[in-house]
Amino acid sequence: MKKTLIATAVSAALMAPVAAQADVTVYGRVHQGIKLVNPEVGDSTTDFVGIGSRFGIKASSDLGNGMTASAHYEFATSSDTAGSGVASTRIATVGVSGAMGSITLGNQWSAWYNKVGVHVDPTFAVGGAYHIGPFRTANTIKYANSFGPISFEVDSRLDSGSDGGDGYGIGANLALNDNISLAIGTNDTETSTQTGAAVQVSFGNYWASIAQQSNDPDAGEADPSTTQFWAGGSFGNTSAMIGMGSRDNDMGDGAGNDPGDVTLGVYHNLGGGLKLLYEGHSNDSDDMGKDKTTHLFGIRLDF
Repeated sequence: MKKTLIATAVSAALMAPVAAQADVTVYGRVHQGIKLVNPEVGDSTTDFVGIGSRFGIKASSDLGNGMTASAHYEFATSSDTAGSGVASTRIATVGVSGAMGSITLGNQWSAWYNKVGVHVDPTFAVGGAYHIGPFRTANTIKYANSFGPISFEVDSRLDSGSDGGDGYGIGANLALNDNISLAIGTNDTETSTQTGAAVQVSFGNYWASIAQQSNDPDAGEADPSTTQFWAGGSFGNTSAMIGMGSRDNDMGDGAGNDPGDVTLGVYHNLGGGLKLLYEGHSNDSDDMGKDKTTHLFGIRLDF
């Protein structure tokens, strides 16, 4: 009996410092869907798809003097392919935050996307055809802070490979009042520069936004730009939104494909982290044979 008590006391003493080091949160999402694609030319397809399923761990610890250390791992899981397991690392950051703001290093959401991109594409899967600029970036250091109605992020990237090499991004959001906010941003890499702005208006359970973005590549004549409009609202446990967009590919001399699109999203919360969704996307292309309609029916559990 005494040996058991001594062993228990020793174990508790050894574990206490470990437990005190950081608060850890484990979370995840399994998101599955059935996707139907109907192209203008060619055969229609119906596929089972994974929609951003993930597994993540967050940790934070109090450093004192109002400072907090944090770390975040998030892995993309391939939920629609047998035996593939973890597909990639979505997020891997370590950082510190306090009254001076927050500094994070690693693979993370770009300043550009957090401020402008979220207004261009709020869908889960089908509406991102006209988003310009990076979503997440590797090898990134980011500083974020807020002052009254202004929040902003600045990031710098060192040789982030597929994200265009070295570069930086700046994004800011200004809450003009309780109902209207303005977002602006720029993203510069070794190959191109993106700029954009968005305005969102909310009134009760309803909202509307318009976003414009453009891309200026360092080589070539094409300077594509997009304009995207969204309106949505919530009705009890169900929310819905509709979007309309257009893209000017600016190929010069009237050439090039300048498509337009309409997107619809309906999302129903069943409770307990379980949601059902429908997303539909219709693309009207200038190029014959490239029009297509996509329907996505999904089920998602967050835990």
